[in-house]
Amino acid sequence: SDDSKDLPLEGMTATAGNEQAASGTEGPAYNVLDGNTSTIWHTDWNGSERDVQWIDISLGKEQIVDGLRYL
Repeated sequence: SDDSKDLPLEGMTATAGNEQAASGTEGPAYNVLDGNTSTIWHTDWNGSERDVQWIDISLGKEQIVDGLRYL
């Protein structure tokens, strides 16, 4: 794929309403910005309320976004 127009990950942060504690390659929200397709973020394995099942990605500064690609 052509990633020449991708925003740089530097300066971005990810926070989540709920996340599984770090366990190998899965769990914490910061995994969505590590550039590694083998890591994931997910909510607590023990369950969580729907209102905390969200993730927020801050771009670090105002930027124009005209698309979103996720894996």
